Amino acid sequence: MKLSRREFVSTASYVAAASLCALPSFGITTSDSNARSSAGCTLLDLESNCALPESLAGMRAALGNAHLRVTHIALRSAESVVVVPAAGKVRAETFGAVADSIEHGSTVLWESGAAFLEPRDFAYQQDLARDHFAMSMETPIDVWSHSTSRAANVGGKNLGARNMRSIGHAQVPYVVYRWPREAHVRDFSRVIPVSAVNGRAIARWGEIPVAWRKRIGAGTLIFVGSPIGPALRAGDADAASLFCSLIRV
Repeated sequence: MKLSRREFVSTASYVAAASLCALPSFGITTSDSNARSSAGCTLLDLESNCALPESLAGMRAALGNAHLRVTHIALRSAESVVVVPAAGKVRAETFGAVADSIEHGSTVLWESGAAFLEPRDFAYQQDLARDHFAMSMETPIDVWSHSTSRAANVGGKNLGARNMRSIGHAQVPYVVYRWPREAHVRDFSRVIPVSAVNGRAIARWGEIPVAWRKRIGAGTLIFVGSPIGPALRAGDADAASLFCSLIRV
């Protein structure tokens, strides 16, 4: 079977990411309690409430077999690491279950997909994030249109290589991570400015914080307002390395 160069690079990146994220033990089925108890990472599948199917696909590929895939109904209050891809129209019950898991010691990587919702639905997610996580989400920013307009004026030069790179004649927006490792991850569309009264920003687009880390009870919330999953699916090596670092902290 012949593969194009793009298909080969993408497949190779999936394999590399899966090997980087490999954890000591794993399980796949949620019906096997022994396998579940030994799993290193739980992937929370929001099903129709996942705003970006490509984000779920990218994270599943990066995790390989080192995870359990569950719905919110099966989420326990004491998982070790929980990954939530592209959270869209998430119900209050799901927010509550995740918050409870963090309170009991879990590390949760919550990748928000709320930027792709209708304004009314986004406002509801803002309320839930504030009520359950004490996180503030501001109005989403279309980074491609902003990058184009800022690059066209003198002020745009201040953005520099920190969040824009040139590919041909296009200015591609990048999000800069400073924790848990330095990484530049391209964003494919929109970012959500995020903040909280405690914790700290771990990534910015320009000067705007778009990812935050904070303690809640005995656990840790890593709230990402710029989706990583699509970059994982595209075979981005920096995104794969960053993702693996995030779920190992």
